[in-house]
Amino acid sequence: LRVDDDSWLRINYEVQLYGPWRNTGSGPDGTGDTTDVYFRRNRLTLIGQVTSAVGFVASFQYEGDRRIRDVTVSEQPGNNFDALDAFVSADLAGPLKLRVGLTKDPLVREHNEGCFFPLTADRSLFVYTPLPRFSRDFGVVAWGNAVNNRVQYRIAAMKGNDAGTEPASS
Repeated sequence: LRVDDDSWLRINYEVQLYGPWRNTGSGPDGTGDTTDVYFRRNRLTLIGQVTSAVGFVASFQYEGDRRIRDVTVSEQPGNNFDALDAFVSADLAGPLKLRVGLTKDPLVREHNEGCFFPLTADRSLFVYTPLPRFSRDFGVVAWGNAVNNRVQYRIAAMKGNDAGTEPASS
């Protein structure tokens, strides 16, 4: 939706259906095969530009009922509704761009690939997680290209994630 030459709003909806199978987890003793089909990603994203230099992103995701987890099978299906991204972006002078708000951690390699792109061979359940509390954080990210676009830099100051395992004195 174009407002004027510099301002616009794009509404994007993407969905990904997931169908895992595991040879354990079902039946009275938990040793039977388990099959699960659910919406892995059911995402609504609002992307907009307010001026030629200032924009925003707001992304919300519903993960449908699922029983098969990373290493276990749950008797009761669980689901999630999350605000994935909520940030303002600013293209400042030359090679300086900023993001402020809830955004992806710029140092997590998996975020350099879109979640709807084909997966790389080294993506792991134990290294990567799509949960926003692990892969996204509140903060400021500065990034851009320098040296005639031969070098890209990313610098971030993020709130940090609380895993609940820190000692009381920290």
